[in-house]
Amino acid sequence: MSLLPLVRLLLPQQARQFPAILCYPHARHIMATTRILGLAAVVSMATLAQSALDGNRYLWYTSPAVEWEKGSLPIGNGRLGCTIFGSSPEVLTLNEDTLWSGPFQDRVPNDGPEKVSVAREMFEGGDLKAADDYTGKNLNPSVSSERMFSYFGGLNLALGHSDRSMKDYVRWLDTRAGNSGVSYTYDGVKYT
Repeated sequence: MSLLPLVRLLLPQQARQFPAILCYPHARHIMATTRILGLAAVVSMATLAQSALDGNRYLWYTSPAVEWEKGSLPIGNGRLGCTIFGSSPEVLTLNEDTLWSGPFQDRVPNDGPEKVSVAREMFEGGDLKAADDYTGKNLNPSVSSERMFSYFGGLNLALGHSDRSMKDYVRWLDTRAGNSGVSYTYDGVKYT
């Protein structure tokens, strides 16, 4: 990596005709050091890029999701939820914790708090098998069918980009931080 083009841009017009080595006596050492630092920066960035999408932490894809159950990335905070397809137009399916299928169900068992205390004593006493059996028999709700979250709605974001024209596409979910993103190049511009 040569600094000469940069030096020529930064120097006044009269000095641009001379090579940087003639202008500065230590220019060779500066250029060698700059090359080493540049190489270290490239290696460091490659390491960061590799660790940025570590398979133990991230799910990542190189194309948009096609189906909700296969590849759409879920995000949320326990009350609000969303799935991200990463397509164009972007489709976000939205969910909210008060929207459930079917009528209200009281899923708290009778005498639940007292039974939890008994189970806790068994666990703390080290009788794990008995505690497991007890909780299985006494702390399950009497309602046999669970309700499911109901679909709140969808948000479609049309940016005017075509899936076929997207280059360098990456879609990821950070399973530790709970965030997601999409990055691609379209018509020479990087979108994130």
